[in-house]
Amino acid sequence: MIVEIPFEIISSFIFAAFLGPVVGLPRTPEMFFAIAYVSFLITFCGESLGIITNTIFHHAGFAVNVVSIILSIGTFMAGIMSLQMDSVLKGINWISPLKYGMSILLNMAFSDDVTFKCDEASSRDVNGDCVFNNGGDVLRQYGLKAPYKKFFGVLLVVAFIYRFVIAYGILRLKLLKINLGVFNSTAKK
Repeated sequence: MIVEIPFEIISSFIFAAFLGPVVGLPRTPEMFFAIAYVSFLITFCGESLGIITNTIFHHAGFAVNVVSIILSIGTFMAGIMSLQMDSVLKGINWISPLKYGMSILLNMAFSDDVTFKCDEASSRDVNGDCVFNNGGDVLRQYGLKAPYKKFFGVLLVVAFIYRFVIAYGILRLKLLKINLGVFNSTAKK
């Protein structure tokens, strides 16, 4: 972790410097540091997931594929690609750091201060009013309005659980079983 964390912090700041301006997010210090914070903790959780899979599976290529599949599914479940999910998937999504990171960034980007104008008839409702007047309307329409300020702390707790409870626990369990000779292929039966 001593080697890992400085590189994750540096890469998170570089990512935040490029992400905001490129996709048109608000160019504020709050948004910059939120992007850096979210990307750091998601990367940290991804590294924890790598520790978990490399501890469980002996073949590194298979472990990388498993991590890739889990991250792909987590990305789709985070909120943008799938708005309606089964209750089982919604439950699994509560342990995903991507859910909280997405909620933080979406709720900061689409605040009530962001206003929209509609010129075309296709973007108006039956009364002739704009479907979306502000960012809050967009979040409410898609069910993405969330108490995002609380999610900063929840994301930190999820990252802590991933690394120090799950990853460290699986690693300790594997080391304990190796010391007992359970996974040792050269142990005499």
